[in-house]
Amino acid sequence: MALRPRDPRLVRWWDGQQWTDATQPASGAIPPVAPGATRSPQPQPGHNPQPQSEPGKPRNWKTTAAKIVGGIVAVYLVAVACNAVVFADNDTSTSAATTTRSSADKQAEEAADRARYNESLALTQAELDCKTLVEQALVSPASAEYTDIASRRLASGGIVTVGAVDSDNAFGAAIRSTFSCSTNAGNTTLEYLE
Repeated sequence: MALRPRDPRLVRWWDGQQWTDATQPASGAIPPVAPGATRSPQPQPGHNPQPQSEPGKPRNWKTTAAKIVGGIVAVYLVAVACNAVVFADNDTSTSAATTTRSSADKQAEEAADRARYNESLALTQAELDCKTLVEQALVSPASAEYTDIASRRLASGGIVTVGAVDSDNAFGAAIRSTFSCSTNAGNTTLEYLE
């Protein structure tokens, strides 16, 4: 629907493809313009124009940005307040349970750390005792260089230490020998040195 250019008091209908001959009186008809005068644009019926800024004065983007940021901050503050109200009752009981559980967890973790430390200490001591026994069996213990030495705990509770040692023989030639030791209740025995 649009105003007829010849008679601003009538509106003519658009059928989607062309203007029809059907007309009707326009609501809020536009009064005729005096000769030589100009008319400011009038809104079409059913058209809801957006407010315009003052002529020559651009819209202030900073004000628009401030309004947007202010809206986001307000929504955030409301969400935080709602979260505090909804979860306020649960926080105290959860906090007490967490403290108790944390204390028990901390004690269990400390006990596990002590067990790992003690196991590492036992394996290291077994290796040192085995090296001492191997060096006592060597012709030239000062020339001993150990490779691939490892200790592990058996299901029976004992520890087995195996490895290789390079050392000089009675003729001064470097030879490689393998060895195995077993440790039970703190007593280490050299099982073989070949």
